[in-house]
Amino acid sequence: METLETMRRKLDGARELMAVVKTMKALAAVNIRQVERAVQSLAQYDRTVQLALQVVGRQAPELLAAGRQAPSNRRLLIVLGTDQGMAGPFNDMVAAHAVRRMRQVDLPRVQWTVWACGIRAKTRLERSGCTVDELFEVPASVMAIHGTVREILLRVESWHSLDRAGRVDLELNRPASGPPFQHHHVRLLPVNRAWLRSFVERRWPSRGLPICTMEPPRLLSSLVRQFLFVTLYRAVAESLAAENASRLAAMQVAEKNISERLEELRTAYHQQRQSVITEELMDVISGFEALTGDDGLS
Repeated sequence: METLETMRRKLDGARELMAVVKTMKALAAVNIRQVERAVQSLAQYDRTVQLALQVVGRQAPELLAAGRQAPSNRRLLIVLGTDQGMAGPFNDMVAAHAVRRMRQVDLPRVQWTVWACGIRAKTRLERSGCTVDELFEVPASVMAIHGTVREILLRVESWHSLDRAGRVDLELNRPASGPPFQHHHVRLLPVNRAWLRSFVERRWPSRGLPICTMEPPRLLSSLVRQFLFVTLYRAVAESLAAENASRLAAMQVAEKNISERLEELRTAYHQQRQSVITEELMDVISGFEALTGDDGLS
């Protein structure tokens, strides 16, 4: 039977673990809110980029109406995961979808290049037989998202410069209304030509159309870079929000389990303490009876 001191140490350990879980819950909730605000503020920037593309479409429609390029057998897949643990099946799911997507591509001699954002996603991919060529750190805060996105885009531009027809895709999890997160796929490059051509026919929201002094090809190239930045920034931010949502859900389950365990430990502790007190009282009574019995004999 365990001693009271041993049971007290277990109770203290469970209380400390509960405090850690509650702290992680609070941090996850705060991070989710911060990322949501960042994504909301990004919407206005995205609208500005699209308005600029509309200006280019009005002044140089032939740039946006270019034909499709021949498909390439070079594919780059960027998988967004986590560096930290306690996020439930987050990395397992995104890695499984990435592997499934690569197996479903029905093209001859496809040359896959796989990058991972997050050491835990990289580990899951390698367990599935994938070779991960690049590893990026997951931003630890909203302020760090910009640096991560910039680093990835620089590497993507270098990779894409070897084959302009090479395709770049993103595999990620993003927040969902029911479960903590759901899988999502984003095509990064090449830019959807049908989407670009749609800017030629869109109506300008005001009477006066801005005048563009920069050469349209140069402006279009700059705007496409901004569009890629917005798309990747949103993907990384949504993945970060989903990670924290998954961690929040995992901590809620852990909190419930720890609460149940604490109740069991408290009950066992009080029962053991009562047993010890009862035994001590019985010893006192037995000693008293022995003493009074001896006095009677004398």
